[in-house]
Amino acid sequence: MVEALPFQALMYDLETIPDLSSVICPPYDVISDNLRNELYEKDSFNIVRLEYSKELGSNEDRYDRAAQDLQDWIKQGILKSTKQAKFYLLTQSYIDAYGAERVRKVLMARVRLEKFSEGRVLPHEFTIPKAKKDRLDLLTKCATNFSPIMAVYRDSSGRVNQVLNSERVKNSVLTSGVIADEGEFSLVEIVEPEDIGSITDAFSDIPVLIADGHHRYETALEYSLVSGATGARYVMMGLIALDDPGLDIQGYHRVVSGITEDTLTALLDRVKENFEEYRSINLPDDISLRARELQSSLVSPDRIKWDVILLHSSGNVSFLQAREDRIQGNRLGKLPIRLLEECLEAVTQEGALPVSPSVDYEHDVESAVARVSNSDDDSAVGFIMGSLGVDLFEEVVMSEGRLPRKSTYFYPKLPAGVVMYPLWSD
Repeated sequence: MVEALPFQALMYDLETIPDLSSVICPPYDVISDNLRNELYEKDSFNIVRLEYSKELGSNEDRYDRAAQDLQDWIKQGILKSTKQAKFYLLTQSYIDAYGAERVRKVLMARVRLEKFSEGRVLPHEFTIPKAKKDRLDLLTKCATNFSPIMAVYRDSSGRVNQVLNSERVKNSVLTSGVIADEGEFSLVEIVEPEDIGSITDAFSDIPVLIADGHHRYETALEYSLVSGATGARYVMMGLIALDDPGLDIQGYHRVVSGITEDTLTALLDRVKENFEEYRSINLPDDISLRARELQSSLVSPDRIKWDVILLHSSGNVSFLQAREDRIQGNRLGKLPIRLLEECLEAVTQEGALPVSPSVDYEHDVESAVARVSNSDDDSAVGFIMGSLGVDLFEEVVMSEGRLPRKSTYFYPKLPAGVVMYPLWSD
């Protein structure tokens, strides 16, 4: 169903920069201003200067400068194109929320761009025009994928897994390093024609589901319609098997602020219509301790008994379960995340509110707890979401389509700069 092919990559010259730890970065949408400054200081050739450069003057200058830096780095030999088309295997090791070490295998490939309506590449969330314009402007100037789109697939035949776990692939390590605040990684090249053929044939029978990078995918598709480059018909993806033991889907949390007491009451009334309280506790005053208790709740055996945690600035916490009568007969259509979004939308879209309410998203529990606890607004509340689960995620996307915005946080992110896909390579 999907055309997944090897590609001639653009890579850091490993003789000049043998350790990529100092030059890679997270995808642009999780880079704060402070982190970007740190990455700039870390190395003058850090990929953030191309993936998400600082705004100095107009945005146009920013994209032009990224394109100029790209060409300069190529001329200086910092970046070099490979002569042979290859697949790559990125292996990431990290510590999960349980404190256990996990390993995730990511197949790096170029995938033929298709409209979602074709049913071979499937999305799970909607996009925002502003973010797409930013990525389109960068792609237009640089014609290069600096970071892969994360996608997942069901390797029912086991053919892809067989190649990725073969001894000849394991012994073809190009480089390894550390991803800051996450763990270690290694990069392997897959060059044998037999292995390449097995992978290509396997993906011709299966769809892929976008996990992270919807804006970049839609941008690449839009760019392919106006670009004359053959390479622009494809986009670089990091493909992860749904049964990979290292695949971790975390919840995305909501912080609501800027609402009056009356609006908060209306919101909580709607929440009560959709959820019932399983149990309640009072958290300690210390924010780090609050966050630690909630984090432990996300991974405790008790997790299967609740769907959402409601947090008040006072430290009062309610563990909520979706009401049976709200999900009965429509399990996928009335997921807890959809029920909560209905409550939030009903309140935030009501007219004539004295204060415009704000719903912000945090993937980190401690950040969500801190925002609620430190808010000057006594009406601020947080909703801590549990994980959707791998099998349920697949079932929803395959049968129902898209989830509400910010429903999932796939961890860890795929780094930018390990391998890149120049659209001019073909």
